[in-house]
Amino acid sequence: MKKTCLLLFVLIAASAFSQAKPKGKWEPEDAAEHFKNYNFIMALPMYKELVKREPDDALYNYRLGYCYIRTNYDKTAAIPYLETASKNTKTQADVWFWLGRAYHLANKFDEAIQAYTKYKELVPKNKEESDKADHSIEQCENAKILIQHPINISFTNAGPEVNSEFPDYYPWITSDEQLLFFTSRRKGGHTTTVEADGYYSSDAFMCTVLDGKWNKAQNVGNMVNTNLDEQIVGINPDGSELVVYIDHIKEVEDLYITRKKNNSYTKIEKLSENVNNAKEYSGSIFNTDEGPVLYFVRNDKNSIGETDIYTSKRLPTGGWGLPVNLGPKINTKYREDFPWLSADGKTLYFSSEGHNSMGGFDLFKCEWDASTNTWGEPINLGYPLNTADDERQISILPDNRAGYISALRPKGMGDLDIYRIKFEENEQHYSVYRGKITRSDSTNTADLDIVITATNKKNNTDATFTPNKTNGKYIIALQPGDYKIVISAEGYKDSISELTVFEFGIAKSETNKNYVLMKK
Repeated sequence: MKKTCLLLFVLIAASAFSQAKPKGKWEPEDAAEHFKNYNFIMALPMYKELVKREPDDALYNYRLGYCYIRTNYDKTAAIPYLETASKNTKTQADVWFWLGRAYHLANKFDEAIQAYTKYKELVPKNKEESDKADHSIEQCENAKILIQHPINISFTNAGPEVNSEFPDYYPWITSDEQLLFFTSRRKGGHTTTVEADGYYSSDAFMCTVLDGKWNKAQNVGNMVNTNLDEQIVGINPDGSELVVYIDHIKEVEDLYITRKKNNSYTKIEKLSENVNNAKEYSGSIFNTDEGPVLYFVRNDKNSIGETDIYTSKRLPTGGWGLPVNLGPKINTKYREDFPWLSADGKTLYFSSEGHNSMGGFDLFKCEWDASTNTWGEPINLGYPLNTADDERQISILPDNRAGYISALRPKGMGDLDIYRIKFEENEQHYSVYRGKITRSDSTNTADLDIVITATNKKNNTDATFTPNKTNGKYIIALQPGDYKIVISAEGYKDSISELTVFEFGIAKSETNKNYVLMKK
């Protein structure tokens, strides 16, 4: 999570100098400078031009392939360049690891395993690198299995009111699906200066929903955001509290909180020492029967892996109690991140590089076993929600039918986008509409055979409902969609209207929607 934000004048000057040069006039030292300082966005087009000049140059091909993998463009575009670089015996050994990674991202798992194995052969005495290759091979084997059993899920881009051409990520949705919080490195935040890694600084954003559509995203404000980096790394699902991670050069690896007050958010405050006494990265606050509980991620000397998930209860004083590690069933020797607890407290969602991940971070869930007071075995949420790339974080609605993630997907708006995902196999919500049907020539509806037909415009399917014969009152329940409503009765003109049942947010419950049938 922590970015290398070296705001040095020399790097800013170098970036400006490179941008000022006409395309095709870049020199190797310009590309090398950006590559050295992890500015792969700027380095990529430079190495692309250098490869065009010298197609067989192993170093240029290696670095161009590496840039593709480290940016959110088409990562699989790295393959031909790394393949070219791998043919030169003088190329550094890790070209085989990154070639394996490129194959891995393209779902070419057998080719990836061969490349990872070749890398192992070239670094036989380096246990750390050999273990890394073994883990990648294991992930490929996991992926082969998961990809054969895809889950029924749909992805909907949150759209231009939420997403931008820049990275938009870490989405957090409130329980009523009325507020969406996220982090963005878009232009137009609190700084107009590009950082050393080629992006603008990150800010916290939020947006509200109206009539099934998102309003334009708004910056959370000066109490949270500065001209440096702030990221929303968790919330209280009621939207009353946001957990913030900052990268202010001297202030890093701690968690802060901001609280909702009068429709805005207060100045961020650092969480108490029981939480912030090591390296902390993400966390959310949940209201349970035992009071507010913080699930968060840290790395300290007692951690099982590089980062582990911990929990801490809020004390009567407002501070936080001593944290408890969730243990080896959930935490692995690899990294875990972004815990999210279901509304009933029985399901924990999180991301992990371990367990049966199919590549990088995958999303998992585990169920609470009340008989043993322990969490069950983590379950991979499945493909295509998880891919060979990183799936780092998910925010799930209380009924588990839908959630929000950030992902790099085809036809996105640019870089990482925020998506609403729907688990199609889970029961979707119905909206209930009530009202009364009368007739123009009488106050009596008794013995009148009235039929309400709701036609889904998308799939042209009908649902029929019959009002109460005695009083004309009706109740209809519909899943999200656009409908044509026809109310018919013998001797009367059809009453035809349109109805939209919103996919997300709170649907307008038309409890007073009454109809009058007109005599033919």
